[in-house]
Amino acid sequence: MKPSAEEWRAHLDACIAFARLVEGAVAVPATAGAPGSGSCFDVVALGTLVRSRRCAEAVRSLGKPYAYEAQILSRVLMELYVNLRWILLRDTEKRAERFLAYTLLERHATLEKTPEEERRADHAALLASANAAAASVKHLFRHKTKKGQLKVMGWALEEIQGKPGHARERKPTDRIDDVYSATPRTNLRMPYGYLSLAVHGAPHSLEYVLDQRDGKFVAREVAGDEVFALSLAAVQVRDVAALVAGHLAKKLEPELQALTEELDRLTGGDLLAQAGQGD
Repeated sequence: MKPSAEEWRAHLDACIAFARLVEGAVAVPATAGAPGSGSCFDVVALGTLVRSRRCAEAVRSLGKPYAYEAQILSRVLMELYVNLRWILLRDTEKRAERFLAYTLLERHATLEKTPEEERRADHAALLASANAAAASVKHLFRHKTKKGQLKVMGWALEEIQGKPGHARERKPTDRIDDVYSATPRTNLRMPYGYLSLAVHGAPHSLEYVLDQRDGKFVAREVAGDEVFALSLAAVQVRDVAALVAGHLAKKLEPELQALTEELDRLTGGDLLAQAGQGD
């Protein structure tokens, strides 16, 4: 018998509590995170943990009527976990540095593309400042492609072995494959793809919020699989907290072991088989 929503809700509560425990045990100075500081990963780890915990709390609060919307947040949790785990696969500090620095490129691009009629009075000053900030880190992203073309890439780039200065970009699904190739466990690429349909408002997503009654379409009062949403949220926030604890707060291993044993009891070792696929 599959564990009930109540059991998963209790386990999610425990995972959220563990995340808060890790947050309290991690000390990252305000001076951390600057390019070349050697402390970029600490900022990425703590920030990812806080975002994961907040998303998990939001899933918990939405409840059964909004389980479909909660599943969308579970997809965010997947990306948070995969990004952090991918950064840890290799060249951790360099990847974390690019992850943080990419914000400067995004901010500059947003200001540069702002339509004239929407620009504030101080837009020129903001754009000049953003341009200088982006220029200071652009070298981190400028690499040659496999074909030798020089290009400014995204934050998730992988240097090509044996070809100095060459790299390839890794899309979210690429990062999922990289992570699950390196860490034997259930690959969540299928639920990631399924939940992406909901995130992007695909036609498929309408099936989950509409019913037919008395010859017409009507809104569903309850949409989505609450167990699916709760279980995904619990697993992802626990895994992010475990990664951060393992690197920044190792004294919390007994609490993590207790959560792992409870998760094994709930899933029998197979998350997707127990949780379903988001009916």
